[in-house]
Amino acid sequence: MRIFKYFAVISLLCVSTFVSAQQTPHLTFKGVPICGSLKEFSNRMVAKGLTLVGSSKEGVVFSGSFATYSRCSIVATVVPPSNEVTNVLVLFPNNKEWSDLESNYFSIKSMLQEKYGDPKESVQEFDGGVPKDDSSKMLAVRLDKLKCQTIYEIEGGSIALMITKGPADEPVVVLNYHDGVNDEQNRKRALEDL
Repeated sequence: MRIFKYFAVISLLCVSTFVSAQQTPHLTFKGVPICGSLKEFSNRMVAKGLTLVGSSKEGVVFSGSFATYSRCSIVATVVPPSNEVTNVLVLFPNNKEWSDLESNYFSIKSMLQEKYGDPKESVQEFDGGVPKDDSSKMLAVRLDKLKCQTIYEIEGGSIALMITKGPADEPVVVLNYHDGVNDEQNRKRALEDL
């Protein structure tokens, strides 16, 4: 009888763990869960006021406002074979001056910290030491000699904020929302193939 109770308790724990894993919420972007097909997600983003700029089978590009910044580019991507939206990236408007770029980064970081608490990781370092002037700092970004990123791991996924080179190698602040639920589902599908 004791063995039966033991297995019953173990079974209940396994089931509750499975159920809680199934109930992990998707990460949200602009209050919308990062899930569904590109078309479904696109419709929800357009309803939130973003303008659809272009699309392909791998992703869609929008323009619009995000977190008090106007003229942002927003990119949503899928990972085959599920074709569920997994990542949403925000490219904030280009800055020509280091002080503006750095100010935007720390302003967004402050908002993220207010909402999500302390980050899992935060690094701001130049290869070879901090350059002496702002134009040298911008050049360091273009040459991939700056590691500037803050990562938040939250329920449903992760959010990474970084300064990096964007289109045409121009320094830009990027925010990446990565949905862990869809990523895990894709990983399980891949394991089934093995």
